[in-house]
Amino acid sequence: MQLKCLSCGSRGIVHGNKRCIQCGGRGMRRCGPCLGRGTRTCHICKTSGQLLFYIQLTVKWTNNVFEQVADQKIGLPVTLFSAVTGQNVFADESYLVYTIVGFPDPLIDQISQQGVQEHQEKFGRTAGILQQRQTIELIPVTKVYFQWKGQEHSYFVYGTENNVYAPDYPSKCHCAIL
Repeated sequence: MQLKCLSCGSRGIVHGNKRCIQCGGRGMRRCGPCLGRGTRTCHICKTSGQLLFYIQLTVKWTNNVFEQVADQKIGLPVTLFSAVTGQNVFADESYLVYTIVGFPDPLIDQISQQGVQEHQEKFGRTAGILQQRQTIELIPVTKVYFQWKGQEHSYFVYGTENNVYAPDYPSKCHCAIL
């Protein structure tokens, strides 16, 4: 018993004029284990003589992020910046982005060059880069100095959300800092 070839749609040819390798150009194929007779109990085609197959392709999408804080000497833990937002002052999105050149703060140029180079070295050969985005976000940070009971203290207000970081706040009362 011969069945229609699913690879070529029973035409015997694929991609213009090439002979189908699945059916040998006959447009028909048979089940391998039962030879298309349907007489043996074939665990693949259940004696129908038809062999159906599919190819499963799994694609894994990942975002690879390079984040850098330009001024790390202010005393605010860098990990706190990921939870707040600021003002976007620069954004570039393309298949491959170029390094930033001529930014008023030369440290930004340097960080941009480091990030683009690191991303290309890490993922340029082993993964398909589909899109890159480079942004500069200006996150407001204010360090507040105050006196309490004759001693100098400080805390930070940061992000457009006005989050407060006060690890050494002198009192553990349930009050709000405005």
